[in-house]
Amino acid sequence: MENTGSENSSVGFVGLKMFSDPVEGFEMLSRRPKFIAMTLFIAICVMLLSGAVIGTVGFETIVEKQITNSPQLAELSREEKQEIIAAQSSPVLMYITIAVGGLATFGMMLLGGLYYWFSMNALGGKVRFPHGVAVFAYSSLPSTVLLVLANLIVLAVKPLDEITALAGRSSGLVQANLSVVLDTDASPALRALLESLDFFALIGWVLAVIGIKVVGKLTTGSAVGIVALSALFGIALRVGGMALFG
Repeated sequence: MENTGSENSSVGFVGLKMFSDPVEGFEMLSRRPKFIAMTLFIAICVMLLSGAVIGTVGFETIVEKQITNSPQLAELSREEKQEIIAAQSSPVLMYITIAVGGLATFGMMLLGGLYYWFSMNALGGKVRFPHGVAVFAYSSLPSTVLLVLANLIVLAVKPLDEITALAGRSSGLVQANLSVVLDTDASPALRALLESLDFFALIGWVLAVIGIKVVGKLTTGSAVGIVALSALFGIALRVGGMALFG
């Protein structure tokens, strides 16, 4: 049996299609839903970016900012805070922090894929679990690559004090979201809400709609509903976490 070029396309080729022709890329994935290499690639990108930021700013500086700004630790004395900072700034914990970020990203891809798989089938699609993960992972690729490149550019061109001021923010060094309109004393929950309305996230949501529509063979409305519910759940978790823990 003769295979077409599309059927034999590599993970890298399909990944490039997410930038140039996502519809064709997702059509390839509907036939061959590869996802392991891409989920690993995205997790590695997150780890490399985390390592680059830590290497530039310093792990102890990042820990110090987190401890100093934590509402739960506000009543501690300076000496007590310094003891906590020293205990949490070891090289072992630094590497664990980087690794946990990668593992969390990999796990998020699997959970997101599970949700996409279940939702597509619930709305009439006929897909397997690998299809769901493939749609989630490949729709995340362009935003991940652009976010990593943008953050690396910031690391290269901005002075260290500005990078240090941005390093503690959950949205990273590049503020491509509505939180730029807030004052420094704005509530953490409000900041988390506006940080969730992010340009890079929007790219991923649009591609996810295309992927679900193509792979799941669903209507645009169904695809938008699946992605919107996922996005709202993620935003709610983020805002709720910041409201509770600051």
